[in-house]
Order: sequence, then structure tokens, then C-alpha cells
Amino acid sequence: MTGHEPEPLDLEDGEDFTEPPPSAQEPDDGPPSAPPGDPPREESGILGDLWGWLSERGWPEEEPPERRWLLKRPAGPEDESALPYGFLPLGKVGMLAAPGAAGKTMALAQLAAAVATGRTWLDHYTVPAESRGKVLLALGEEDQDDAWRRLYYIRKGLALTPDEWGVLKQNIMILPLAARPELQLVSAQDRNGKPQETPLFHELLYRLNSAEADWRLLVLDPLSRWAGPETETDNFAATRFVAAVEQLSQVRGNPTVLLAHHTTKASRRGLDAGEATAARGASALTDGVRWVANLGKQDGGPLALSLVKTNYTAQAPRLHLKREKGGVLRALSREELEAQLAAERAKPTRKASEKNGKASEKNGKNHQEPEETDDDPNEPAF
Repeated sequence: MTGHEPEPLDLEDGEDFTEPPPSAQEPDDGPPSAPPGDPPREESGILGDLWGWLSERGWPEEEPPERRWLLKRPAGPEDESALPYGFLPLGKVGMLAAPGAAGKTMALAQLAAAVATGRTWLDHYTVPAESRGKVLLALGEEDQDDAWRRLYYIRKGLALTPDEWGVLKQNIMILPLAARPELQLVSAQDRNGKPQETPLFHELLYRLNSAEADWRLLVLDPLSRWAGPETETDNFAATRFVAAVEQLSQVRGNPTVLLAHHTTKASRRGLDAGEATAARGASALTDGVRWVANLGKQDGGPLALSLVKTNYTAQAPRLHLKREKGGVLRALSREELEAQLAAERAKPTRKASEKNGKASEKNGKNHQEPEETDDDPNEPAF
């Protein structure tokens, strides 16, 4: 061996080093910046199919495709047209926020039934014929018996025909996932400190794509079970979660993805109850989704569905609701609403009357008649 040759390396069995170990290399400060015009050292796979001039896309000479809707609402007296208006777009991520036990899971289960069968949702919103189809109802807080009960009462409450019930069973995939601890679609952090999709996310994406179905609606209930632990406290994690869920809206059928979420304690006391900020957690959640509706009582009135954020439609009137047997929700008629509002307005007066009555009764017990005197009450007192 000549003096300038390196010493041989002691290799373990099976090792075959073709370059010095990292400790023997020069420090790596990252790849040098490529000169302008040089191809990138690595392709991200993100920009390639989008990189091109506007002239290559046919914009804006060609008319864009019409927006597709999962739900439409009837025209109201304040609307310019008598035709139905778009309410919930197809292929976007949205959120239904409500306090606990307000009825959001039942409302979403009824929406699943509407999309599967073509029935109206809450006796008010219609599902266009082209938007009817397959639904995934993933219920993170429900066991099998609870899911069974919900569908049973929906069938009874909506008076579904045998044919409609058969269509519903063919079009809805329901996942009762209570007591399943690992439902996160995005992990808290990877080894580099960044959120990343979990194996469950990739399994869900694979199953949706391989189902050979045109999905129209995916429901993830509630958000807290599907998001990572930092999603409600960190805007970066929240944005990463919304971006992951957006991938689900790109599966076959281009479905709407709705996240059920809880509202803040402040909104339950009436603060911001009619705003998108009523949803709990990081603001990036409601900023990132394209549609937000709140379900709850506002201004002392009955239960109502309020559209509080919409990126693609005009604002819609609030829809007041009534809860019937089994928790099934339906829209209140004008007469029912007026009667409920009158009853609500009468409550403080009735309470005040009862309070005044009790006070009068108490004062009566302690009241003593004044002694009779010969004094003239009109004479001045000295």
C-alpha cells in the first residue's frame, strides 16, 4: 500500500460503502441556489401540471363551467329571482358548528339521507338530481346502536317509502367509530416538527378512490376526533388539516366534505353566536373552509340554522327548526314560528308577574294598617 492511499475501512457483514460516512464529509449547508434558467434539482410534483401561461388555459374567452350545488334553497321575498339559489356547493369543504347536544349529528344524518334519496333537507333545502348519490357518514362519537337509532327515526320521521329506504341503504356507508382512539387524519408532528397525514388518512383516501362510486357527501363528525391535538390551538396545524381534508373532496364524484364542530363557550352565552368565529379553536379552521353554518338558539329564539360564512353564494335567511320524536329536525312553518316567538316574548313578562305576585304576597303578610288618628292629612306637618 502506497503512502497516499487511504486506510481500508472495517466493514460489517453486508455493508458496502461507496462514499465516506457523514462524519467524514464536509458540512452540508443545503443545496446551492441554482442559476437562473437551470432546471430544479428536484421536482416537487406540485407545480408541474399547473405551470403555464394564462393564454394556454383558454381563459377568459371560454365560459367557465357552472358551479355545481349539493343543496339549493328556495327563493325568498328579498331575492331578485324566483328560481332556487345555491346554498351549499359541491366539491368544497364546509363546517357545521353547534353546541353539544344541539342536534348537529342528527342534522348531518338527515342530510346524508337527503343526498342518498333526493328528499329535501330539513323540509327546506333541495338536492339537485345530479348531486344525489353516495354518502360516507363517519361518526366518531356514535356506536352501532346509536347510528341504528338515528336512521330508524329518520326513516319514520321522513316517512320514507320502501323504495326510498332501499335506495338509502344502497347509497349510505355509515361508520360508527365510538371508542376507536386513533381517528386522527393528521398527526401532531412528524420527526421534523411538521404535521403530516396519518396511515388512517391514506387508508381512507384509498378506500374512497377504490370504491368505484361517485361520492357526493363525506361527513366527518366531530372534527375533534379527526384532527390532530394541535389543530384547535395552532393555525399552522389547522391549515394543514384543512388542506388534508381538501384532498378528500377530490376523490371520484368530487364530494362535499362537511366537518361537524363544537362552538365556543362564549357563543353559547350569546357572544358571536351568529358569526363564523362561534366555532371553537384556531381561526384558520373557519378561514380555511369555504362554508360555515351554525346550529343553535340565537337571541332567545328557537333552534335555527344560520349561514355565517359562504365564499360562493349570497347570504341566506336563517332557518328556524323544530325537534321532533327521535331528535329528527324539520323547518318551522311561519305560523309555528310566530307562535314560538310570541311565547318566548311572553316568558319574561310571565316571570316578572310571578315575581311581583310573590313579592306582593310577602309584603301583604308583613303589611300593617296605619293607626286611625284625627289628624287632617291635608294640614301641613311641622
